[in-house]
Amino acid sequence: QLALTQKQRRWSILLVAFSGWELIASACIAGTPLAFAYKDDGVSLYCLCIQALSHLLCSFVIILRFIGELLPSRDDNSQVSDGEILPEQRRRDLRREQLFAIVMGIGMLVSCAALLFKAFRKIKFWDQWYLDHSVQDQDIELVT
Repeated sequence: QLALTQKQRRWSILLVAFSGWELIASACIAGTPLAFAYKDDGVSLYCLCIQALSHLLCSFVIILRFIGELLPSRDDNSQVSDGEILPEQRRRDLRREQLFAIVMGIGMLVSCAALLFKAFRKIKFWDQWYLDHSVQDQDIELVT
């Protein structure tokens, strides 16, 4: 396996920069619904948080992968060459990416199941669903 070419290095730097931005944005997007879901016990907000966390993990994996690729080459006086280390490093990165993909997939399946359960429950109890929110509705009317 060969090291990155100069053109691939430029694209990798750009990809790491955008992934870093998405890492920050995903953390903000995950934090906001989590704060409100904690107060309101909102399943859909928890699910939105899980989806944002999967984006955060994906960006994190991309950054880890390409930061390793962008590191400078080893000194000439080392015992092991880059050509020998590169395949092992890429195998390790692949195992890490597979593990994160499985964790994200399970998280998204749990999120989907929770939303589906809430949707069926809402259909079943549609006539009684919002009766417990009458005090909150009056507060909103008063404020607005």
